[in-house]
Amino acid sequence: MDLLTDKLPTHLVSGILVYKAHRIIESCQEAFILRLYRQKNKTGFIKAFSDQPQCFRSGLCHLERVMKNLFVRKLYLWPRFHAEVNACMDKRKPEVIELGIPMSGAMTAIQIALLDIMNAVVREIKQCNRTLEMEELTVENAIGKKSLEQIIRLQLDPIWYQLGSKTKQLISDLKLLRTLLFYLTQYDCVTFYNFLKTIRSNEKTLVQNSGWLFMESADSMFLNAKERVYGAPKKNKQKKKNTEDSQSDDEEMNDSSMEESPKWKALSEVLKEIEKENKEDTTGLGPGRVLIVANDDRTCSQLRDYIVEGPNSLLCKLSGRTVHMEAAPAQQDQRQTRGKGASRKKRKNETEDKEDTITLTQIAKKYQTEDDTKVSEWM
Repeated sequence: MDLLTDKLPTHLVSGILVYKAHRIIESCQEAFILRLYRQKNKTGFIKAFSDQPQCFRSGLCHLERVMKNLFVRKLYLWPRFHAEVNACMDKRKPEVIELGIPMSGAMTAIQIALLDIMNAVVREIKQCNRTLEMEELTVENAIGKKSLEQIIRLQLDPIWYQLGSKTKQLISDLKLLRTLLFYLTQYDCVTFYNFLKTIRSNEKTLVQNSGWLFMESADSMFLNAKERVYGAPKKNKQKKKNTEDSQSDDEEMNDSSMEESPKWKALSEVLKEIEKENKEDTTGLGPGRVLIVANDDRTCSQLRDYIVEGPNSLLCKLSGRTVHMEAAPAQQDQRQTRGKGASRKKRKNETEDKEDTITLTQIAKKYQTEDDTKVSEWM
């Protein structure tokens, strides 16, 4: 808005740096901002960076279109083993401490179930398309940065419009499963379970599904995701019917022990360690500031709430939103049924009132017929 209304002095902006350049397309907001900047500033620089060069291989002239949207003319490929890159990094080596965060037992079980489902889907794709290169079609590629569905799509791109609906649906399911694998470590237990419930309750997904939703691994995935939110079921507790599961889930969500994300625990330990070091600091410079960098705005907002409110309060708030969202359609249906019943009752009362009331025209017709009968008798 500042660029459109000229509140921002564009001629004073030296340049713009763009991260994740492989995601820039014509319809995105960043391309529009760069177009406005280039129209009002002809001398400023635009530099874009991307750490996924394989994404530029997909589609027809994808790299050329991205460079056109970025208003850049030169392309540089700088791998990490390049001599100049190594020399530049060796001058100021950053002190990096990498923490390996183990997953919980339920998360590990969900990951194993997802990999089993993906392996079954990949086998089905291989059976339907014998021309695919089998070396790259491994489940290990789904865990890394390489996108397994993109590898398959690149191989099948020349004959994509000749493929059957089953192969296309399998590739779509593979993309969804890889998304679930990513959400398992990125989202909290409540959000991940809600996402799984939307997949299972969606009629379109059930109809167009290739069959993985009905596998034993899928049932195991749903059960472990539910245990992360509501806890393990007690042995002495009687089993409830499937129709009562949704009602009991909503009632027990706030009181149950919800699983805290392992990343949250690691972040809390690191912050406590930094706070302890600041108290023991003898330099006299005072406590320093901690900068937490996350992948997106949603994660930053969630981490802010976690640090301020704590894990239990945040998870209860997320579960409360879920209950409210699920109760809203039911309340709306009840209102609609009540409204329909009231309207029917109103129409019935109106018809009864119409039957009881006699209009002036009816009275006049009644007396006119009586007079006609009297005249006929007198004659």
